[in-house]
Amino acid sequence: MIKSLVTLCIFVVHIAASGAAHGASAHFGKVSLAYDIFIGGILAASVDILFRDDAAGYSIKSTARSHGFLDFLISYQGENAVTGTYQDGLAQPAEYSARSTWAGEIRTVAIQYNGAGGLRYQAQPRAEDDQREVVPEDLLPGTIDPLSALFNAVAWMSRSSRCDRRLAVFDGRRRYDFILREIEGGETAGPFFTGAARICRARREVLAGASLRRWLPQFARSEWTDIWIATVRPGLPPLPVRFQADLGIADMVAHLVAIGGRKHPRGEGLGEAPGGTEREAGTSNTTDQNNGR
Repeated sequence: MIKSLVTLCIFVVHIAASGAAHGASAHFGKVSLAYDIFIGGILAASVDILFRDDAAGYSIKSTARSHGFLDFLISYQGENAVTGTYQDGLAQPAEYSARSTWAGEIRTVAIQYNGAGGLRYQAQPRAEDDQREVVPEDLLPGTIDPLSALFNAVAWMSRSSRCDRRLAVFDGRRRYDFILREIEGGETAGPFFTGAARICRARREVLAGASLRRWLPQFARSEWTDIWIATVRPGLPPLPVRFQADLGIADMVAHLVAIGGRKHPRGEGLGEAPGGTEREAGTSNTTDQNNGR
């Protein structure tokens, strides 16, 4: 559940940021974003994302962890990272890695790409030892990691008012498609942003590699996630400001809470670190006022 939302956060951030940067034929350097995730209104997890875009290529690093009752249940911590270059206007990953601790179990993935659609990967534990379907080799060619897959949608989104698209992804364990569909937009109110936003509904269709475990299935697996995307301020690309998914027993909601680094405790995130980081996109030497808390 958290891992899926983390992937979606990074996925949409990269779409928005890359689309703005390359649509303008410019590189914006670095941008860092922070999200807090709530289940039934209670802080359950947090995600911090650092995205770099320059002439040499791109890199994305995310860190996430569970909090409160969810930390008691599963004690999740995770890091994902990718580096790559741009080829013909699309993201081409070179290396992708993921490391997480889930209920005390360490899980890792490493993928290397050859630049011609092929890849080599290692996953620990292996599918055979993880109560998981093995992904057939013939489903791997042409796929890319979940962080880079979004970039293939950038050109489409920059030319279209709709996010409708299907994207092929392999994350080292599962082979799935991200299916994106535009739905009617509207207003959203959050701790960092309040205003008009587009809404894109995301669904993950697993083709192979599904887990055979059945742990709280209705709670852990949402069928869809709605993503509100908005222009937060001049100088920044449109960003995902809110995520919402129906978990069956409660709604899961994630809010953008900071740009340029956290300066409030998790669960109370708001605003922007003064000055941001070096070459931080769209930051300034002043702190914004509360908008919509």
